[in-house]
Amino acid sequence: MNKLKYIYIYLNRNLFNICVWSIFLITAISFVFLPLHLDIRVMLASAHQADYIDGNWLYAVLNSWELKGFLDRAAVYGLYKIANVFALYASGYYFEVLIKFFFFIIATGMVFASAYLACKEKKAFNINIALLTCSAIYASLIHSHVQAEMICVLILILAFAIYINSKINAKYVNLKLFISGFLAATTIFYKSIFALMALVFFAVIFLWNKRNNKTFSIKEILYFVMGGLSAIFIGFVVIMLFNPSEIEWVKNAGMYENTIVFGARPKFKDIWQLFSNRFAYSCLAIPVVFLGILAGFKNFVDKLRKKDAVAAVAHFVIWAVPSIVIILANKYFTYHYTLFMFSALFELYMAFGDKKYFEVLKNKLFKWEYICFALIVVLFYSLIKIFDWSSQKGEVFIFVAGLYIAFAFVINCFKNDKLKSYVNIKIPLTIICIVYLSYISIFSDNFYIWKKLIKKMYKVNKNYIERMKIDKKEQILYLDGGMSTYILGNKSYLEEHFPLSLQRITEGSPFENSKVHIEALERVLKYNGKYIVLNRVWFFGGENERNLKIQEKLKKEYHSIGEIEYVSVGIAIFKRQSKNDFVRVEIYERNK
Repeated sequence: MNKLKYIYIYLNRNLFNICVWSIFLITAISFVFLPLHLDIRVMLASAHQADYIDGNWLYAVLNSWELKGFLDRAAVYGLYKIANVFALYASGYYFEVLIKFFFFIIATGMVFASAYLACKEKKAFNINIALLTCSAIYASLIHSHVQAEMICVLILILAFAIYINSKINAKYVNLKLFISGFLAATTIFYKSIFALMALVFFAVIFLWNKRNNKTFSIKEILYFVMGGLSAIFIGFVVIMLFNPSEIEWVKNAGMYENTIVFGARPKFKDIWQLFSNRFAYSCLAIPVVFLGILAGFKNFVDKLRKKDAVAAVAHFVIWAVPSIVIILANKYFTYHYTLFMFSALFELYMAFGDKKYFEVLKNKLFKWEYICFALIVVLFYSLIKIFDWSSQKGEVFIFVAGLYIAFAFVINCFKNDKLKSYVNIKIPLTIICIVYLSYISIFSDNFYIWKKLIKKMYKVNKNYIERMKIDKKEQILYLDGGMSTYILGNKSYLEEHFPLSLQRITEGSPFENSKVHIEALERVLKYNGKYIVLNRVWFFGGENERNLKIQEKLKKEYHSIGEIEYVSVGIAIFKRQSKNDFVRVEIYERNK
């Protein structure tokens, strides 16, 4: 009995730490063992295509085509090469786990380094802040994992931590500012449109200095800008030396996405998607964004109450700029909303990082609010399960993880409460929520079903491809979204192994007569290789009028010899898989 009492006392004293570590471990395990999203597999296919290019690794990476910038290609290529040491490329689910594991190691290291650098004193390092920041990143929806947006958020966090570091000796302050600006500027070589995120960075710095009663100095800004310009200059020198066509690729990427910068005019209903269903879903599935919006609203209102209009505008800017970046890109893929994560994390720290605010919050809360909050977490997830509110995606279980992060903050408010009656409420509810979160994130049947499907997909395709006896040395014309390149691994006939110049630039497009579209079409029509891989739905889009010349070539010169299949983008964690969840890609052989 005394031992049980001792355990109970220990749990009560360390409840917040237990919650934080539980959240971290659960989200980390879920992050690592969830299979890769289709987009990342396509990016790994690009990394594999780089191995076919003669020259050193830097030349190969810069000259391997992908929609993202050369630094993103380099990052993915690095992960691909490291994982390939331990498991052969496209060997299956375990290769994907290794990619996630090494990214997890790097990301965790960057966050912990940021948390350490952000401390005013060496002893002030708070491991809980580092762990919760990691959890917020790992709890984001699977579409965001290893994407350029997620990498850039990690870079911006590190750059900001270096900027606010106060432990560096006075003689190295200028170097600190230079490095911070240099790191922040490198994000444009992941995606060029990220250049606008510099405004967010300056707004965040302004709010931080204001909170700490500091002001911008011309010298400080100068060294920061010099660092940024140096990064841009070095990046362009590397591009011009190794692959001048990179600039043309950036322009072409704008065409494929119909970017506003390159002349496209999106309709109002398209822009509205940013603030309607896509944004709403993303805020739920990237939980730190949802929590950050709440914290940001509180911070914004506080500044208005204090009649600090400039600070209120700065809070508005750090949310408006990522919105503008997405609108300019003119595509509303869910992972784009990961850009809001940097703003959200900063807003949360501004709202909850102040000890005085914790005291105010603590005095206003009642024990029934604590109970209701925990019950809402359980109730929300239960309603999702019962009424299938998870809709097309199914990763809303991660939103529950986000609520649990907020739940941990609430527990912190009661951490030192003298009212002993709370002890009997906190500990059982905490244990229940940890067990519940573990089940839906790691141990649920649906999680296992997904992993089982991925493993089966690789095994079936491997056996099927072996029976077709496709020579690995054979060059292939890929006319699908890129996944076949990942599965087969053969060298692509086209530079674009998922030819967006043909799939997105179609009849009636403002870029129909562009050089990249005309040249790609001519190359396809001249192809006389042995195999063509085709996803009819992706490439022809169900429209007979699209790419008629290619369809005619296919009918005259090739015949179907089989098909491979892969799990589609619309996988639902909560939903058992059906035949509709697989995408079938046909393989054609040249007529003899």
